[in-house]
Amino acid sequence: MITSIIGYLFFYLFTIVICSGVGHVLYKVFLPIISKNYLRHFLKLGLGIIVVTVLYSIVYTGGKTILILFLLSILFLTLEKTFLLNKITVTSFFPSRKSVIFYLLNILLPAVLFFIWEGLFLFKTGNFNYLPPPSDYQHYSEISNALSISGEENIFGIKNTINNIFNGTTPYHYFELWFNNIITNSFGIPNIISLMLLCFPVFLTLSYVGFCSIFENYSITKNKCRFYALLMFGLGGVFFQFYHYIPYLGSGQLLCVIPIDTYYRKYIIYFPLVIGFWLLFENKKIVVAFIILISLIIISAGALPGLFSGVLLFVILNLFFKTYDKKQLLKVFTYSFIIVIAWVVFYFFTSNKSISVNNLSELFTVSTWKSG
Repeated sequence: MITSIIGYLFFYLFTIVICSGVGHVLYKVFLPIISKNYLRHFLKLGLGIIVVTVLYSIVYTGGKTILILFLLSILFLTLEKTFLLNKITVTSFFPSRKSVIFYLLNILLPAVLFFIWEGLFLFKTGNFNYLPPPSDYQHYSEISNALSISGEENIFGIKNTINNIFNGTTPYHYFELWFNNIITNSFGIPNIISLMLLCFPVFLTLSYVGFCSIFENYSITKNKCRFYALLMFGLGGVFFQFYHYIPYLGSGQLLCVIPIDTYYRKYIIYFPLVIGFWLLFENKKIVVAFIILISLIIISAGALPGLFSGVLLFVILNLFFKTYDKKQLLKVFTYSFIIVIAWVVFYFFTSNKSISVNNLSELFTVSTWKSG
């Protein structure tokens, strides 16, 4: 058992390093120099995970994946001159010794702690060394396992290989399931173990680095950044009892959980983009911030109604109070609207035909179907 755990830990750290490496290349080639350490590593790891996962899903589905809409987000970011084309030299390309030490102590070391945390709820002593994960995660692992086998992005899993009536897309949250599929296929690890012990801790690590970036943005010392970031994993939302009487808000109690909660860890996939939005918004990059935020609907279908409603409310209120420039607000609305329309069009033409999604109201119903 100890040998297996050490092996899983190696694969886990290797995954983080590879994704950071991919992000490092993209950062060096396309992005301006960032002096803040945590922010730079948050960007590298996040970029690496997104690029690797999107490309992988496109290859296996032949482009019939909702993650392809990330290309639209990249286009909008390019129009906002987010990316550059830097001149690269051998000396400038490789990270400095100081940067490597920072990465080892402040990224990989906390990553080990998240691995240990998840391991406490997966491993046990005795003849059988594993605790069964909650049923939701068993369902997720089944979908994740079937994604690369069938090439069909839907909730029917391996049934896609039995009868083509199951083929076609259904709205859900596939990003972390594709990422988990990469890990499983790369290292030959059982899918459910990969999901619980490698995939989710990677997103916990990314979120941790993101929280550190937020506090770093306010010039807080490194030790305090780490302490406050860990505290953020113990904070949840506020849910008032009268919300139960409001149809949409009533189910919001599920979201008022602490990020480190072992049952609700699935919501950790929301955190990186929300943190990215906050960092950009605080630094007055309003349009880019909202491009990042609205991209969350690509990661999780259930985020669409609330996010787009929030964007509309933001635009309307700020037009009324004249807080931001009208041109900025028009861009926020236009980019968000186009991504939402692209989302609807994608599912309209690629949806599973055994489920009726031929009108908008039914499409939103399906987007929350089995969203537990």
